[in-house]
Amino acid sequence: MTLLEKKRFIIDKVETCFSDEVISKLNDDVSHLKPWDETEEGKDLINRLLEKSQEQVRNGEVISFDEAMSKIRNKLALK
Repeated sequence: MTLLEKKRFIIDKVETCFSDEVISKLNDDVSHLKPWDETEEGKDLINRLLEKSQEQVRNGEVISFDEAMSKIRNKLALK
């Protein structure tokens, strides 16, 4: 299920649901979501990216900011 399908599913459920309890629970769940970088998966991703970056620096695989931006522009066809 794609993110758009998940969003549509949730919206459909809220629109067709008349239970205050369900709507309150959904609201509480959404209100108390942690930012992605505070979840275990987010912390793990950050740590893996840092390790990869440190390894690249140790191996001398560094490029300038301008080179990085140029690669990104080319990759996204933003010339």
